[in-house]
Amino acid sequence: MSLTYDVYNTPHLKNVFIEIGQRVKRGERFVLRFDKVIKRKSHRQLRNLFGNIITPLARFLSAEYGNNIDVQALERSLAAEYSARDDNPAVTYGFDFKTMQPTVIPTRLSEMSVAQAGEFTDWCIKYIREKFSDLSLPPYIDYLWMNNLTEKKIEQVVCESRMWQERDRQYLDFVRCKPCIVCGRSSQRCEAHHLNDITLGGGMAKKVPDYYAVPLCRDCHQALHDNGTNELVELIEPVLHGHELRIFCKMCYYRWREHL
Repeated sequence: MSLTYDVYNTPHLKNVFIEIGQRVKRGERFVLRFDKVIKRKSHRQLRNLFGNIITPLARFLSAEYGNNIDVQALERSLAAEYSARDDNPAVTYGFDFKTMQPTVIPTRLSEMSVAQAGEFTDWCIKYIREKFSDLSLPPYIDYLWMNNLTEKKIEQVVCESRMWQERDRQYLDFVRCKPCIVCGRSSQRCEAHHLNDITLGGGMAKKVPDYYAVPLCRDCHQALHDNGTNELVELIEPVLHGHELRIFCKMCYYRWREHL
């Protein structure tokens, strides 16, 4: 008897062993063979990579060059560029018998671990924005890390924020270089918009601390001031990933400090 199981998580593996145990009790005989384990990417990772990054790029390039760019082929091209980096750990080494030299084989997305797929996604975002500044990607893909926040981490950062200086010109320069948090535009330098909320330490004559600044392009910044700053939370709801705006700002500043 030949049995094939495609195990995709720990609970499923438990159920597989239960079924095998039941078959053994019934006297069935079979041989188990274990193939190479390839960890699945999360549905969220694949959706973000293809739906929000590679597919929009394929449409952009198709319109730009008048050719129908295939999404899967584009993913392979990006993976090859990613694998060609000197600091890239996600590579496989083969051997070219014509040149008699080792050769680097690009690592496909299907062969990457979950962590590597996440790094590949981050690289794709940065690479595409550098090469194709006219293409606006959804702004929330820059903040997918918000999904992984824990209450413990939030409490830690909130506690540390009490020791932060209110003014930080370097951080404001960093914010201005980010894509617009509303429209995702990255082709022009953004403006650092300070939240207008007295509960955050601001007031009629006092600006809130610089870590409460978010990047807005000139058009979105002007529209926000014309329509009222209370609209900001509604406009960037996908970016917040269910967290409060003040927590979002503090986490962005904390991550920037950690990568200095």
